[in-house]
Amino acid sequence: MGVRPARWLRLLLSLLPLLSLLIMARPAWSWDPPGHELVGAVADRLLTPDARRHVEQLLGYNLETSSKWADCVRSVERRPDGSFVYDATTRYQHWCEAFMAPAEVARMEDYVRRNWSNCPGPGAGHGCHETYHFTDIDVQRGAYGKSFAGASAHDVVSAITAAIDVLEGRAAPPPFSIRDRKEALLMLAHFIGDLHQPLHAGAIYLDAEGRPVSPDRPGLDGGDIRTKGGSAIRIGDKNLHAMWDAVPDGWSLATQPELLTLAREVPKTPGPLASWPEQWASESVRQAAGAFAGVSIGPRHDGVWPAKLADPAAYEASAERIKSRQIARAGARLAAVLNTLWP
Repeated sequence: MGVRPARWLRLLLSLLPLLSLLIMARPAWSWDPPGHELVGAVADRLLTPDARRHVEQLLGYNLETSSKWADCVRSVERRPDGSFVYDATTRYQHWCEAFMAPAEVARMEDYVRRNWSNCPGPGAGHGCHETYHFTDIDVQRGAYGKSFAGASAHDVVSAITAAIDVLEGRAAPPPFSIRDRKEALLMLAHFIGDLHQPLHAGAIYLDAEGRPVSPDRPGLDGGDIRTKGGSAIRIGDKNLHAMWDAVPDGWSLATQPELLTLAREVPKTPGPLASWPEQWASESVRQAAGAFAGVSIGPRHDGVWPAKLADPAAYEASAERIKSRQIARAGARLAAVLNTLWP
C-alpha cells in the first residue's frame, strides 16, 4: 500500500531542513557563470595584441569562454570504483558546452583525478580542487596573510600563484598538479574572478549565539564557528554567499558599458607580479566586511545561522555597486597579468 498523501506531505516537510543543509553543503559557484563571463569579457578587451595571440593559441577560445572552466570541472564525479566521470546532467551544463569535445572532457576528468587527494580533505565527496576557489580570512583581520586562520597552501591565492608559475615556465608548487600552460590559463581566468568575489576571500566566524569571534582564540572549535564564506548564514530561502555569487539578470558589457570604463581606471598593482594575488586578497577581505554590514544574525540552528537584513533594498543596491566594481577589477587584473607575461 502506498503512503497516504497527508503522511507523504508530513514526511516531505520533515525532510526539508535536512535537504536545505545538504544543498548548502555543496560547493558554491563563485560568481554565477554570467559573472565569470563578464570578468573574461572585460579582460578580452584589455589584452595587448601579443597577449591575445597567446590566449588564442593556448586555448582556442577567448577568456570570456574559458572563465567558466574551473566551475565546469565540478561536474566531474568520483565513482565508487575510483574512476572520475563528467556528469553532463547538472543544471550548469548549458554554460559548459564549449568544453564538451572528448579531449576537453578527458582533460577535466584528469584534472580532478590529479587534484583530488593531494591536500588535507575538504570533506566527504569533494576533492582538493574544490579548495582552490576560496580562502576564508576573518574580516576582522582587514588583510590576507598566509599564516592567518582560513588561509592555506591550496587556497585561491596559492592557486593563482601556481598558475602564474606554470605560465612563466616553472613547475607548479605542491599540492597543485597543473598539466600544462593551457590548464594554467584556464585556472587563472577563473580564480582571479573568484578572488574578487568578496565572500570568496573574507568570512566571519560566529559563536552559537551569532556573535563574531576570532578563529585564533584558544579553545574554539573551528568547525562550529565557520560560516564558510557566508554559506552557513541563511536569509530567507537563500544563503548569504549565494546572494553575492549572483549578478543581476541581463548584465553584459552591452547593458553595463560602465564595467569597461571602470576596468580601464583600475591602477596597476604595485610590486612584482608574484605579490599581486596577496594584495588583491587583502582588498577583497576588506570588501567582504561590507557584505556583513546591515545583517542581523541570530543563534545557530541546525548548523546554520538565520539572519535578516535591516534594509533589503539598500543592501541590494550597495551589493550591486560592489559587484560591478569587483568584476571590473577582476577583468582588469586578469588582463594585467597576461599583458605582463606577454607584453
